[in-house]
Amino acid sequence: MSRMNAISSPEQAGHAQTIPAQMSRVQLSVVTGGYAAVLLSSAALVYMRHLQYVKYATDVDASGGMWAFGDLMLELFIAGLLLIPTLLLAFFIRKFEPASTRYAQVLLGIAFTTPLCIGAMAIPAIGQSGSGVLGMIGWISLGRVSASPVFIAGLIVSWLLTRFRRAKRLIMYGLIVELGTYALLLASVLIPWPKR
Repeated sequence: MSRMNAISSPEQAGHAQTIPAQMSRVQLSVVTGGYAAVLLSSAALVYMRHLQYVKYATDVDASGGMWAFGDLMLELFIAGLLLIPTLLLAFFIRKFEPASTRYAQVLLGIAFTTPLCIGAMAIPAIGQSGSGVLGMIGWISLGRVSASPVFIAGLIVSWLLTRFRRAKRLIMYGLIVELGTYALLLASVLIPWPKR
């Protein structure tokens, strides 16, 4: 009987080592609370920015470029805040292959939104519309493309945290899509194209 227990113990120990644990409730609470805190603080920051636009309307008209730059900085700050719970999630699931693969699939899907947003902004009804549904799509598309550097940083750190080959490959594909789209966008702006 003791010999049988001795034989089954290493098998159980080996089996326990090959099956990683999922996120604990504390880790899940930290990630969920992090996202909630970022969303609440972001909403407060955007609302305060709106109040500034209302209060200083004449200054906005006089120096719109400076206000637009302030909006860009606010957007990058909010995108950076969103990286904190996202990278905590990547850190917590790094030992669990199905979760890491799902996380990588989501990142790849988000990466494909960049070329879609650039394509949407190329449509005059979306890219040049100031109001309505099409204008909102244009603003969301512009925001997504503007936040691309922060997303690239998140992809790189996520790739470094991931331990599994398939997840690493999916994140690398996302990084290629993001960097490739960004490079094509910069090339289309910076390279002098011949006039017709």
